[in-house]
Amino acid sequence: MKKLIHSLLFVIFIIATFGSTAYALVDNQPKPDTSCPISITSATQSGSSPGVRHYGCVDDGINVVYSMSIPSSCSNGYGNCGLIVDIHGATMNAEGENRGSKLRQYGLNAVSYGAASPYIVIQPNFTDLFDKQEKGGIDIESVLGGAYLNELPSLKAFIDDAIVKFGIDENRIHMYGFSRGTHTVNEFYCDKTERARYASFAMHGEKLKCNLKSNKPLLLVNGIYDFLTPNNQSKENKRVMNLLRDKGYGESVVISESDWEKPYWDWSTWTKVGRYEHRRFLKGNRWFESIEHSGKAKPLFGHCHPVTSDWGFLRCHTSFDIGEKIIRFFIAHPKK
Repeated sequence: MKKLIHSLLFVIFIIATFGSTAYALVDNQPKPDTSCPISITSATQSGSSPGVRHYGCVDDGINVVYSMSIPSSCSNGYGNCGLIVDIHGATMNAEGENRGSKLRQYGLNAVSYGAASPYIVIQPNFTDLFDKQEKGGIDIESVLGGAYLNELPSLKAFIDDAIVKFGIDENRIHMYGFSRGTHTVNEFYCDKTERARYASFAMHGEKLKCNLKSNKPLLLVNGIYDFLTPNNQSKENKRVMNLLRDKGYGESVVISESDWEKPYWDWSTWTKVGRYEHRRFLKGNRWFESIEHSGKAKPLFGHCHPVTSDWGFLRCHTSFDIGEKIIRFFIAHPKK
């Protein structure tokens, strides 16, 4: 019941915030540049800009447009580049997701962070509450906070196609999700067959829905002021960490900024800046990392992407960029 109440409040928030434009925002698919299966393998990179190409795909009646960023050195199909799948949350699309994660930019410049080569980045444009593919136009799974279940077959097919067409290094395939996107990442991480393809995972703004898995490093990111989900996400992180301590995991502090649970006032920008703590837990071949931050963004406070600039809707001003944390984590954890 508590989950339903929170979900209904979220629906009210959507309607109150976006009014008559809600349908366009939550069924927000950009115009495709080309169609599926993938036939154009040329780069989207233009100088220092990662660029993006939109692939329009229809799979079993489900329409999804995938935005893909392709660095120049990844367009020859020789198997030298990695792949990141970056899944947005409710009311968002690929463009909104990338403004928070910036994974197109970090994927393009991954070599400067220690990667052997850049990463191609796939960012889907999924539908939410108002879904043209659902009977009556309403996606009940969205209302209840579920994964993008309708679009999963299409997502899997597109990823498979990209891996083949671009000759992706199969030891460097990773997945990240924010908010509702984390529900979708759970579908991959918690399934034995699906997670086998991926080297490591990152989840943000939601909880892990299964036990930690062997040889699948996981980064869980949450804001301590996130009240959108039924369980305060900081409490969820602490529950997981306490459970790992009880099970004998080794623990270390990667970074813990002074007084990190309280944002500080930045007079140069006239905004409050969130700080963070980053912890690591290890036991055998199970690897877990937690990042908690004190950033806030209207209207959902801690339910936001931590960024050092370009803060706004679902993006909060913090002392670090979440995209850098994610790219460093993925680089450090190829498949073993």
